[in-house]
Amino acid sequence: MAYDILVPQLSFSMTEGTIVEWLAEDGAAVTEGAPLFSIEADKSTVEVPAPASGTLSITSELNEAYAVGTVIGSIA
Repeated sequence: MAYDILVPQLSFSMTEGTIVEWLAEDGAAVTEGAPLFSIEADKSTVEVPAPASGTLSITSELNEAYAVGTVIGSIA
């Protein structure tokens, strides 16, 4: 089963976030709960953990703003 990686809503007023760094390479094995990517929103940067364990597939670009809830990758 594949799990979508979504842009999280980190605050009540957050409507979009910018992916500033992927902490794992495309195609890498990741572990649930391990830091997966960094996102900048509301002038702060937060590391977001992997929602599941498996193989990472990145479908987003760095330094691009994405709306909350946008699929930016998956873990299969």
